[in-house]
Amino acid sequence: MLYRLLFLSLLIMPVQLSVAVSAVSNGYENKATQNTHNQNKSTYSKKTFNANSKLTLGNKKASLALIEFSDYQCAYCKRFAQNTFPGLKKKYIDTGKLLFIAKDFPLRSHVQATGAATAARCAAEQGRYEDMRNALFNGARYLSPTYYATSANKLGLEQNTFEACMANRAIAMQINQDYQEGRRQGVTGTPRFFIGRLEGDKVVDVISITGSKPLAAFERAINNAALH
Repeated sequence: MLYRLLFLSLLIMPVQLSVAVSAVSNGYENKATQNTHNQNKSTYSKKTFNANSKLTLGNKKASLALIEFSDYQCAYCKRFAQNTFPGLKKKYIDTGKLLFIAKDFPLRSHVQATGAATAARCAAEQGRYEDMRNALFNGARYLSPTYYATSANKLGLEQNTFEACMANRAIAMQINQDYQEGRRQGVTGTPRFFIGRLEGDKVVDVISITGSKPLAAFERAINNAALH
């Protein structure tokens, strides 16, 4: 009986390993790597998201919005931020065609993800969200309370206000609200994107993109979202 169980475990192990490799190759960090089979697909749904956020870039009266559920310790979120986002911002966000809405989805395996998300929100309170966002992704390997304070100082933020904000439970609640919204909408890992029509304080009729993708994938989704 013991030999039989050992034989079965050897058969199962390669399958488990192949699933984990699939999660990595798809440009997506997933808290449950078993759910990876549809991660390369862009899908349309009737989901509705809350558009009220201080973590926005672009025209709040744009016809379309892009929501990103992200984690500052996620390597694929960093890849998107550094490789895809600049072109997306130049072509769609800076021109007023698209509103970018960031939502926090800190994975439990990333011990600094919540602290980094807090730092970004506290920088946003002083009007420097984009700059702190860049600092966090560019310095992802150094994330720590010391790094957040140093980055805030370099950005010229008022230190006492920043420190008080970092300890503010209301900020933690905002992060948790984003996380819970993501869970309700089926988000299991990062980065996860939803592109849809902006109607008041809602984003509706969304197209979903899972994982870090090149600019062309977002261009197709934006064009398709404009048709719905």
